[in-house]
Amino acid sequence: MLKIILSVIAAIVLLVIAVKVFTSIISLVFYGLALLLVGYVVWYFLSGSKRGR
Repeated sequence: MLKIILSVIAAIVLLVIAVKVFTSIISLVFYGLALLLVGYVVWYFLSGSKRGR
């Protein structure tokens, strides 16, 4: 009985850790995409202002 309870607790802990790692990876991907988008927009405006002169 104790082994079953311990295995259930271990499974829940692993699931929580997996979910946290998964969400942190997703947030990192979104941060990376947002940074790329901002960098592209800034580069576009800078190159556009150079072309305008």
